[in-house]
Amino acid sequence: RMAACGGSHSLCLTENGEVFAWGKGDDAQLGLLSREHKMLPARVGGDEVFGGACAVVVAAGFSYSCIISSDGEVWTWGYGASGCLGHGDAGARHLPTRLGMPERSPAVMVACGRFHSVVVTADGGVCTFGAGGDGRLGHGNEIDQLKPARFDADKFQGAH
Repeated sequence: RMAACGGSHSLCLTENGEVFAWGKGDDAQLGLLSREHKMLPARVGGDEVFGGACAVVVAAGFSYSCIISSDGEVWTWGYGASGCLGHGDAGARHLPTRLGMPERSPAVMVACGRFHSVVVTADGGVCTFGAGGDGRLGHGNEIDQLKPARFDADKFQGAH
């Protein structure tokens, strides 16, 4: 249904909303409760891995992973450098962890860079978090965002 490639790991989303991961596991980017490398696809997490919801979108950063679940929640795991997981710190997460978004609108799309992420919400909002160097987060500065921060609509210069 969907696939994503990180720096040295891969993710695949199945038709029934399960996520499988393989490749390098040193930074917990596989979401398998270990840091082992996996030569074959392994199912991420357990039965209630995404709070009982199914995954509908997968994305991968350099050494971290992200999904959107069917209830519009964002989940991240792996290496947390510069806040790229969005949990308020730079710590790693070994299993998918729900992200506290700054708004109630469900997430519909996510994209990951090396150490930053962009989430688009159903109401057209855009939230970014992680490494802010070179202005990549779109907030007019180079400050790392440890939690998702929403764009102001005027940043798109009136585009709809």
